[in-house]
Amino acid sequence: MSSNTAPLPLLEAILHKIDQIQPLCTAVKESLIQCAFLTELKKGDFLLRQGEYSKYIYFIVKGMVSGQAHFGGKQLTTFITVDGNFVGAIEGLHGEAASAEDIRAEEDSVLLGLPTQALQGLFEKHIDINILMRKILERYYQLAHHRSVFVRMASASEKYQYLLQAYPTHSNRIPLEVAASFLNLKITTLQRIMREEEQRAKGSISEAPLSKAEISRLMEEVKPHLQKKITLTDLARQFQTSTHQLSQLLNVHFKENFNHFINRHRINYVVHGLQDEKTLAQYNLEGLGKMAGFSSKTTFFSEFKRHTGHTPSSYLKMKA
Repeated sequence: MSSNTAPLPLLEAILHKIDQIQPLCTAVKESLIQCAFLTELKKGDFLLRQGEYSKYIYFIVKGMVSGQAHFGGKQLTTFITVDGNFVGAIEGLHGEAASAEDIRAEEDSVLLGLPTQALQGLFEKHIDINILMRKILERYYQLAHHRSVFVRMASASEKYQYLLQAYPTHSNRIPLEVAASFLNLKITTLQRIMREEEQRAKGSISEAPLSKAEISRLMEEVKPHLQKKITLTDLARQFQTSTHQLSQLLNVHFKENFNHFINRHRINYVVHGLQDEKTLAQYNLEGLGKMAGFSSKTTFFSEFKRHTGHTPSSYLKMKA
């Protein structure tokens, strides 16, 4: 593991991404720039070992890391995090504490590090950094809760579909043993399900990949984004292609993963509705978000701001 000073253009690009979660004031941004550093990990390197004290939180610039907890001689993969997300020991966010798990790179990775001590100083002075961390933690606990319930109740096949949906552009990069541990499946069971999925795909799919124009036409005609809780598997079935191929096509043609692709179409639907007087007479903002396929008000508002740079209400006032 090696560390270097983070280049300013990279820091500015990352701060722009953070602004999409929660806008930060200039003073906070300047403080983060001063204390940030880059850390490079080779595949298999440990960012943190269980029992070590956590002193940093990291933003993954590129790569993939996972967490492993150890109990009674057994190992369990507790999380998998990919580029564009934060990672760190949850015990260390509000002061130094021993990590309850290992954090390991699953492929060569580059991370931007921020000292938790510096963040503590910012917490005391700036409300925006508090809101940012609250949103990050809220998202973390939502995912952790959903996974804890899902992994205990779902069938093996449903667990595999969950993996494809949760990591639409990264699932094929996750080591088999890590994916199996994460889903609480035996490696042989996961291998069997993957073979069955491949066989089903071969029996019902056209070999010619969909073009960008074809995908756009199908989205316009079928409007699958209006379906609440639509999955990558659902969309692949409607487009008569495999989940793996569809994930690749969205990445190649649109430079988006499945979630961003679906949410972009949902936001476009909302924006169109905000320009229609009859629609506005029938639905309030939250109702329009539900019509667009969003099942969560929080997700709707955050995605709207990510795509337009405005909240739904401020966008409506601006267009009035």
